[in-house]
Amino acid sequence: MVRAAAIDKIEQVLSDSYALLAEHTPRRPADSPDLAHVRRIRAALSVLAEDLGPRGLAARPDQRDWIDSELLPTVLSAEVEIGRAFADPR
Repeated sequence: MVRAAAIDKIEQVLSDSYALLAEHTPRRPADSPDLAHVRRIRAALSVLAEDLGPRGLAARPDQRDWIDSELLPTVLSAEVEIGRAFADPR
């Protein structure tokens, strides 16, 4: 369940960031550093989701520890970074 929760959170951040990109990209230059930063974060999150593998597998204890201590905080940090990029009034 921990793995599925991590994948769900990653997918939620990806979905939310896609909506923000779709909304804000027309108002910003295509080479905007903020939008490029969000795209890099999205690419990294996509790879993480793929690496976590099939939803049906339960995480091993060492994986649960890694997901709780490192992965989820990283995803939450990425979510905050994405929010900052779009909150910037430039």
